[in-house]
Formats: sequence, C-alpha cells, structure tokens
Amino acid sequence: MHGKKYVSIENIDFYGVDLKKEEEADAFAIKWTFTEEQEVIAAGPLTVHDIVAFAEEFNTHPAVIIGRFHHKGKLHYSIGREFIVPIHLLI
Repeated sequence: MHGKKYVSIENIDFYGVDLKKEEEADAFAIKWTFTEEQEVIAAGPLTVHDIVAFAEEFNTHPAVIIGRFHHKGKLHYSIGREFIVPIHLLI
C-alpha cells in the first residue's frame, strides 16, 4: 500500500500519477466499501428499488452500489443517477 502523501482521485489527470498505486487504491476501495458485490450480481438485473434495498441491508449508500456497477459496466449509466452527487474540485 502507498503512503499517506499520495492522493488518488478517479478521472482526474495530474502530474505524477502512478498507475500501480491507482490499481492498489481501486482494490482497497472495493475491499472496504462494498464486499457484498457478488451477492448483488447474483440477484440478477437491478432496479433502483433493488439497489436501495441492498444499500439498507449492507448499511451503505445506494451511490456506492450504483457507482461500482456503473464502473464495471453491470448497470447502465442512466440508472440511479439521482443518488450520485457530483463533487466540484477547485484546481
């Protein structure tokens, strides 16, 4: 794992990006934010109602589930957008 001084922000290009550290950060995020991923995949096609129910069951925010499945291509980007709040960085 990399030190505390390295900052990893997805979809932001910056000088000094380290692809190995980015992969480590992705793996860490998956492990610690949504370990029940396979259970949700096994449930079949997801609706917004299903996502909210899983979020309540796993004590997480629906955007965590939605974002993970958008990223993996398991859920169309048009589904669940209302749960995702953009963050605007001043760079």
